[in-house]
Amino acid sequence: LETTALGVAWLAGSYLDMYPDRKEFGKGWYVDKEYFPEMDTDTRNTLYARWQAAVKSTLSFSEN
Repeated sequence: LETTALGVAWLAGSYLDMYPDRKEFGKGWYVDKEYFPEMDTDTRNTLYARWQAAVKSTLSFSEN
């Protein structure tokens, strides 16, 4: 379900020549599930605008 850590480990190992190349690494990976957005555009835009405002507020707070 989660491949972020595996990808980071592969990048680090690849840099050190400890892991196989991209094709070999990809042989052990498969899609288990796919997720698709179901939220309507207006709701998504509203929630995204609120998220942006929260981030901006947090960044402004940390600069003081």
